[in-house]
Amino acid sequence: MYIFIKSKFLKAIAWSGCLYGLYKTSSTFFTIKLFNDVSCEIFSLWASLNSIIFLILLFLDGGLRKSIPHFAQLFVSKSFYHRSFIYSVALVNFLLLLIVGIPLLIGIIYYLLPTLYTKYLLWPAILILIIEGISSFCVIIYQAHFLQYLYAIPYSCALLIETALNFFILNKYNLSQEKLLIHLCINKIIIKGLMCIIMTIIFWWWISRTKKPYNHTHYPIFWHRAFIKHTALMWASTLIKSLSERNFLLLLFTYSINNMTANLFKISHDSTIIFQRIAFKTIGVSDTAFLTQHNKNDDHYTRNRFKVLSNTIMYMSIPLILLVTGIFLYHLERYSTDMILIFIIFTIGYALEIILSPYERMLETQKAYRLLWISYIPYMFIFIISTIFLIKGIIMHIPYLLSIQIARAISACNIRYYSNNYFFRKNIS
Repeated sequence: MYIFIKSKFLKAIAWSGCLYGLYKTSSTFFTIKLFNDVSCEIFSLWASLNSIIFLILLFLDGGLRKSIPHFAQLFVSKSFYHRSFIYSVALVNFLLLLIVGIPLLIGIIYYLLPTLYTKYLLWPAILILIIEGISSFCVIIYQAHFLQYLYAIPYSCALLIETALNFFILNKYNLSQEKLLIHLCINKIIIKGLMCIIMTIIFWWWISRTKKPYNHTHYPIFWHRAFIKHTALMWASTLIKSLSERNFLLLLFTYSINNMTANLFKISHDSTIIFQRIAFKTIGVSDTAFLTQHNKNDDHYTRNRFKVLSNTIMYMSIPLILLVTGIFLYHLERYSTDMILIFIIFTIGYALEIILSPYERMLETQKAYRLLWISYIPYMFIFIISTIFLIKGIIMHIPYLLSIQIARAISACNIRYYSNNYFFRKNIS
């Protein structure tokens, strides 16, 4: 059983890695070209709109990204409860998009974006929010069941087609910059919308093929309470960490410093840490699902699964880091001092976080919430102080980025320490 689960996990991330890496590389090149071809205002508007949408989706996630793969494993062999679980979380996700997400998006757009563009971008932004929300949910469901092979090729092809069309429109048509922005939104709406339909059909086809007999005796009693608690805590964890990531930082720099600083940050961030996004998207939520698997002599199998996950991330991350660093050094003369410093800060910080991420997943899947939150305290304290200093103009963006990456690194090291101690005491007892 363990060998079978390990094989499914490794195949799943192999599918994700190959195809997502190709997409991320092409989309980064498009971001750089768009930055060079359009005005600072239009690029800032495009970047801000994307950041707003994905920040709202992160807020609406509610911890489901981490709790779905964890709890789905309770029901995967019991088709009635498995389908009931998937239907329930899908309904909750869709209602959150409609009831909370759309009003929140409208309010933020009218508050942050220039009034001149709101009438053009409001409805496309709403449709993109809904489509991206459904798409993200579908990806989580697939990854929670190691089904990347079912969606990886059509999903990645759709993303590549979207990027290719964006390049084509940017190069071949002499559109006004406002119309170009609308066309980019329309491309995303049509292609991602079709992809959501295809992914949903494929998943229901898979569900129909894996029906198992109704079995009431093995129903996990009172799972609702544990699910709500785990989701709420993971939601809070995701939110506080998102405050020091790209989407929030882009908006922070845009509205507390200036558009040019924010745009340069986005280009530097996107072009110099491709490895981080590829690594995280490749693993997705499969690490949580893999560590949640249950076997007899589970302590022994848990240690084995943890070792497999750690080695896989290590072997995947190091070549990506070396590749991106080599490309960066080859074009070093093209970069400003700020871009070089951002590359160094984020490369070291994200590399450490990725390599140590299995320890955090272990604490999450073992429900060691107290240790997890104790580990976050230094990060939260340093982040709050640094952000206040940035807004008041006491420090500039480079020292600010350095301070929050150091804070994240301290928390990652704390998590490793507490995780090792927790499992040592557990195994001794």
